[in-house]
Amino acid sequence: MIIQTVPNLSEGRNIKLINKIVSKIRKIPSLEVKNIHYDYDHNRSVFTILGKPKSVFESIFVITESVIDILDINVHNGVHPRAGILDVIPFVPIKNVSYRKLIEWTENFAQEFFKTFKIPIYLYSLSSKRPQTKTLSIIRNKGFEFIKTLSLEDKEYLPDIFEESIFHPRMGVSFIGVRYPLIAFNFNIQTPEDKIAEILTKTKMIAKEIRESSGGIKNVQALAFFLPSKKIVQLSTNILKAHKTDFIKIYNTIINKIREKRLKLANTELIGCIPSYIIEKLVKNYFKISSFSLSQTIYFS
Repeated sequence: MIIQTVPNLSEGRNIKLINKIVSKIRKIPSLEVKNIHYDYDHNRSVFTILGKPKSVFESIFVITESVIDILDINVHNGVHPRAGILDVIPFVPIKNVSYRKLIEWTENFAQEFFKTFKIPIYLYSLSSKRPQTKTLSIIRNKGFEFIKTLSLEDKEYLPDIFEESIFHPRMGVSFIGVRYPLIAFNFNIQTPEDKIAEILTKTKMIAKEIRESSGGIKNVQALAFFLPSKKIVQLSTNILKAHKTDFIKIYNTIINKIREKRLKLANTELIGCIPSYIIEKLVKNYFKISSFSLSQTIYFS
């Protein structure tokens, strides 16, 4: 049985701390750290971890223990929406595990996680028990600043698991749940210094046009940011239900919109990992190879 977790940590600048966490995780047996992506402007790290369920759940405890006495959400700043230090902790079944079983295990994990760290928890996506937590962005994107203001009367927005306090004094809250495969993909736009405002406005227009919540493309989430350290405008997208969504078609649609707005693409970024069948489809479509699989590839180090 293999599952995946992609914990999002609200820290992307303290590289020494991030490397220390990765070193600890790699000592857990039956576990593989497939990717670690961190970004200064987002001030966020995304870990892609695969392994046996027990080992994967243990990795989250290791990450949390490594940061709970060091990081403080109240002084965090970055362009990405966040509601806590361990902001989002998703789980995805990979091999020989059903969604139903993983949802059960994840809820048990969430209870144990809260019992250990007293970090209030929202159960989201397939683990959600109410409409307002089905989609991550409904509450999470309001930020920790909003959640800190909640009282017990604000039942619509309260965490699913908490006791006296709605908000951990340093760690904020965490969103934990089982979800379908997701592709996090960024489009970085060439941004001359004298045209930052114009390009950001146009990129925000594209984000609104393509995201599902604004009537755009199904299973697409999108936001636009200016990244000061890189001096570029970024269109950040999440492609939900990647196993049922045509990523290549969405990519081409976004590229066309960038051209229509007379913007120029600098480069793109893949955050974390991408399902292998999408690579196979890319090769088949663009190289017109009638039959291709990743077994035909060789990795040279």
